[in-house]
This record gives sequence, structure tokens and C-alpha cells, in this order.
Amino acid sequence: MDSQPIASHRHEDHVGHKVLAVNNSNVIQGDNGTSFFPPSGPTLATCDILLKFHQGTHSPDAFSNNHELLLNQRCAPRPAAMSPRPGTTR
Repeated sequence: MDSQPIASHRHEDHVGHKVLAVNNSNVIQGDNGTSFFPPSGPTLATCDILLKFHQGTHSPDAFSNNHELLLNQRCAPRPAAMSPRPGTTR
């Protein structure tokens, strides 16, 4: 396949609806999503995440034609993260 021009027919097809579901994903203090290894800070919350996207067929590369994205997430704070700030009351 490496010897074929870029505009040639795709032999691998990635089109259609894709779904990703993750349960109990930890939200860690100080994690900005850029590090390969997450920080070792306290866990602030746990989240359940559902992501669905749709890839079309009208481009030479199906990865470049994502035209629908649905995101649903539910997060619950961890009890230790719910403690009041110093000097405040609940």
C-alpha cells in the first residue's frame, strides 16, 4: 500500500459510528491532560464518560471527515475533595 498514490482507493475503511465508554475515570488534581504519566495528586472526582462520533465517507481519508460528536459525562466528587476550605464552614 505504501507504493500507491495518496488519492488511490482506500483498502482500510474507518467509516461509521464509533463509541467510547469509560467508567470510573479519575480526575486528578494538577492533571492538565498533557503528560503521558498523570500526576500523583489527590483524586478530586470520578467520571463516567460516553463519547460517540461519526466518520464520513466523502474524503480520501475517513479520519479527516469526523462530522458528528456527542459527549455525555457524569462526575461525582470524591468525599475527601468535598471537605471545606480552611476558614469556611459548610
